[in-house]
Amino acid sequence: MYATTAFPPHPGTVRDFIIFELSHRQLDATTVSNHVMGIDAWCSEVYDMARIACPQQTLPPFSPLRDWSINALLSTLQSNYKKKSKATVALTLQEAKKMLHAFPHTVRGRFHELCIAFPLLGMLRQRAAKSLIIFYEIRGNLIHTLPESDVQIHVDARGKRYIRIRVDSDKNLKLGRERFGYVPEYIATLDYSLLRRLEEYLLIAQPPSGSFLLCAPKADKPAPKFFSNAFTGFARIWRDTFKRLFPSEHDRLVASHSGRKTLAEALWNDGWCRRVIADAGGWFLKRDAVDLYFQTDPTTILYALEHLGERLGLSRLGAPPQAV
Repeated sequence: MYATTAFPPHPGTVRDFIIFELSHRQLDATTVSNHVMGIDAWCSEVYDMARIACPQQTLPPFSPLRDWSINALLSTLQSNYKKKSKATVALTLQEAKKMLHAFPHTVRGRFHELCIAFPLLGMLRQRAAKSLIIFYEIRGNLIHTLPESDVQIHVDARGKRYIRIRVDSDKNLKLGRERFGYVPEYIATLDYSLLRRLEEYLLIAQPPSGSFLLCAPKADKPAPKFFSNAFTGFARIWRDTFKRLFPSEHDRLVASHSGRKTLAEALWNDGWCRRVIADAGGWFLKRDAVDLYFQTDPTTILYALEHLGERLGLSRLGAPPQAV
């Protein structure tokens, strides 16, 4: 299956590759789709190189993502072959609020709270959240984030403080590219301020400047020593916290990716368009050429998150309806 093949590859070869990844390697449908995107990018690069090396020879362009049979197969995979382990569910906003307020104000409790808050309010995948590097200084009792930090405190055009998150480790980012996430100082619907919680954590725990923001503390005391590696236990914290707060909801699969889904669903129900949601959470969105000429202003994203859930009905803010 991985032997050298002719270029351009036949659509049937790509379809065989998809079936192999699904049946023999037992990969998730989204992972398989990402691999096909990689093949598509490779085909484009090889085609351009071939045109330069052999200008007299005519080569037919081939894009797997533009082949109807491959697209139909990928669509079928997403609809019918999504692995259960990856099918996490969104929370209601009331559940999200309880999750954010569920931890004691100890060093370890605050650390676990940030492991909930950053994937949720920053709409970050686990890979992006665990890779965040923090550079900061403590001047008196004030936190000053430095320009090289992935997590920075800024003031917007309205004079309101917010968190800007620089993401350079994400599945939809090419090597050397980056995107930004934005979290307002306070979200009334959740009665929560990630910015203030972050400042409190940095003042009390004092993780090393220049280290991973979410590296785990070795002790539950002020200014402890920290592990140097990136933390990877997000799913466990999400799962254990949800089960502790909502024991009757044991059949719902919750993990760190539930945070992204929760805010995306809330923004959609608030009436925001797909483009704003995609820009806020870093989702890949097929775009027309005109989309290259504009992007969502950070103030728009901050406003949307500040007023999260204000258009939602009470049934959506509360717990999901119980079966009878």
